[in-house]
Amino acid sequence: MKSIVLIMFICSSVLAVDYDSYLKSQANMTYEKSQFDFIKEKLKRSFNDLCGDTYCEGDYDQIIPQDLACELDAETKMITSCSWSFDASNDETSMFYNCRFEVSQSASTFFRKLEASDLESILTKNVLPQKKSINDVLLNCL
Repeated sequence: MKSIVLIMFICSSVLAVDYDSYLKSQANMTYEKSQFDFIKEKLKRSFNDLCGDTYCEGDYDQIIPQDLACELDAETKMITSCSWSFDASNDETSMFYNCRFEVSQSASTFFRKLEASDLESILTKNVLPQKKSINDVLLNCL
């Protein structure tokens, strides 16, 4: 007598979408879109204030923050990770950096923490898992 073995594979897929694109596609997300744009500008200003004393003392004295992009799990509304891109140059060469960091928090929680931070502490405040700051990530990336 032959027996039939049935093996089932259960696949779980996470639909990750770009947070900015998600906000643009939702009619009632005007506040969240404004909040995200405000936070991106605040992060850029804070980076520029700290640049001369930290990041810009290495091989590249001109580091310009570009876009901050975050991935959203469309089902759970959790920000899974973000990446912040930078152009860097000196008199001889130019580079592109993409600094990625895990977030693993609801969008509202993560962005509320950043929004509540002042300009001086937004990069240094521990807002990421394992009590890390965005500054910790940037110092290891740039």
